[in-house]
Amino acid sequence: MLIKLDFTISKNQNLLNEKQLWDQIKNAFLLALVIIKEKEMRLL
Repeated sequence: MLIKLDFTISKNQNLLNEKQLWDQIKNAFLLALVIIKEKEMRLL
């Protein structure tokens, strides 16, 4: 029983880590877009 519970916790932890990873990727992508836009504005 304890082993099953432990497995569920680690599985949830992996899902959480995966979500955090995607959030970081999304944030980095949005930041890159903002930087590109700023550079375009300076060129105009």
